[in-house]
Amino acid sequence: MTQTTTPLPAADSPDGEANLLDFVIAALQATGRIPAPRPRTGLPEHLNLDTIRGLHVAPQGGGWGANVVFDAPAGLPNTLGTPDAHPCPTPLDGFLLGAVIVCEVLTGSRKLPFLVVGDRLICAAR
Repeated sequence: MTQTTTPLPAADSPDGEANLLDFVIAALQATGRIPAPRPRTGLPEHLNLDTIRGLHVAPQGGGWGANVVFDAPAGLPNTLGTPDAHPCPTPLDGFLLGAVIVCEVLTGSRKLPFLVVGDRLICAAR
């Protein structure tokens, strides 16, 4: 069994968002959760592993929200995000909901491939 941990970056960390998306994708890969072929999610075909570009957590409506951004053909949606009307109380909660979106797009499941322990994200894989 292998274990990977990463510290949660500070809210103002310029590299934090890229590192968190990379961690979510790496954790899904390490746990064998990204199926081939692409799962049927009911989402447009262009929202997939090859086109995912960012997981952004930012202040939203008095709390925190997350947006997952994709490369998309002109005129098609390029973002999936948390509802503006229901902000999360903390940046961590916003990130976790964003990670759920990533998981659902890539695996067809909302199950996260890691645990949060204190200020660390932990992924254990065989």
